Amino acid sequence: MSGFVTDLEKRLQYFKGRGVDLQHPASEEALVYAETALSCNLSPQHSEFLRKFNGGRIIEIHLFGVPMPGIRRGIPNQVDIVARNIEFLSKEWWPKSWRRIGNDGFGNYFVSDLNRRSEAGEYPVLFVDHETLGGDISAFDFAPDYFGFLEKVIDEMIQLYTPDGRLKPKSRGRGL
Repeated sequence: MSGFVTDLEKRLQYFKGRGVDLQHPASEEALVYAETALSCNLSPQHSEFLRKFNGGRIIEIHLFGVPMPGIRRGIPNQVDIVARNIEFLSKEWWPKSWRRIGNDGFGNYFVSDLNRRSEAGEYPVLFVDHETLGGDISAFDFAPDYFGFLEKVIDEMIQLYTPDGRLKPKSRGRGL
C-alpha cells in the first residue's frame, strides 16, 4: 500500500468513525471479475484503494466497490460498481467511455473518463449533474485521478461536517 492510503486513513480519523463506513478489502478475483464485467481496467490508484477498502461511504459520498462473488456478505448494492454501471451502459444517452465510481447524497455522479487515460494509467474523475441525464449531460473535471478525487471529497466533507458527522452550522453572513 502506498503512503496515500495510510494518509487517507489518518485524515478520516477526523470523523472519529461517525459517518464513515468503508468496506473490507476486495480480493484479486473480485477485481478481475469487475474489470471483465465493466470491459475496462480500473486505474492503479482505484485498484489500490479497493484492495484496502472495497468502497463504502464517507458522510454523504458513496464510493463504489467491486462485488465479491461467492462471498455471503458482499458489498451493499448501492455501492456495487458493476451493478451501477451496467444499468447506465445500456442507456443510449450515456457515454460509453464513462464508468461511475461514486455518487454524492444528492443523486449526482462521479465518473472515470476512460478516453483520457494518463501515462500512469489513471483516469480523470468527472462530476456529472444527475438533472441533465438523458439530454445534454452536464459534466466537469473534478479531479485528475482517483486519489485526487478521494482527497477532494474528504476535504469537502471536513469543511461541511463536524467530527461527530453532523452538518456544521452556516457561518454568519457566509454560506458554505
